[in-house]
Formats: sequence, structure tokens, C-alpha cells
Amino acid sequence: MFLSTWAVLVQISLVVGLSLLYPVKMDQDGNVEPPKDAHPYMGYTLTFLRYFCMVSMYGGACTIVYAVVDMSPEQLPPYAKATPLVPGVEVPQPPNPPTATFFLME
Repeated sequence: MFLSTWAVLVQISLVVGLSLLYPVKMDQDGNVEPPKDAHPYMGYTLTFLRYFCMVSMYGGACTIVYAVVDMSPEQLPPYAKATPLVPGVEVPQPPNPPTATFFLME
């Protein structure tokens, strides 16, 4: 889920950033042509980022679909028993924040 969210941000920043740095030229099929003065390793890095972001978005979407199908109300709070994230380590309950009635009582 986090990867898919960050993948969208990375893709948007790549599109905006690269369009500001290099002029965008396209061929007849609509594919973006690389700039003439760009280093080949920069192209490899951007291609890796592009496909990593794509896999992250599809992975996050598949995870959400699986979670929606697999989860039931008995497995989720407030119906399920609260288990700690680390087995054997008890986490204290957070304090309750003061409410408006608390201030009115003084």
C-alpha cells in the first residue's frame, strides 16, 4: 500500500522534473525519444524507476483486492482480540485526551 502511494508520487515527480530539464520529443508512434546529450546510464536508471513504480502500483492494487476478499469482521478490530505487533511485548494503552466536559468541570 505504501509502495503504491509512493510510486504515484515518484512517477508524477519524474514526469514534471524531466519535462522541465529536457525538451520532450516524440516519434510517430507517440513514444518519447531520449535527449541526444543524455547519458545511457541515466536512461537505464529512469527505466528501472518507471517499471519499479509500475510493479509497485499493481502490487498494491492486488494486495488491496486480496485483503478485501480475505478479511472478515471477526478478524478486524473492534471485534477481534487485540494482539501486539511484536509477540510477547505488551504495549500500554495510550492516555485518553481531555475532552470539553473535562474543562467545563473545573
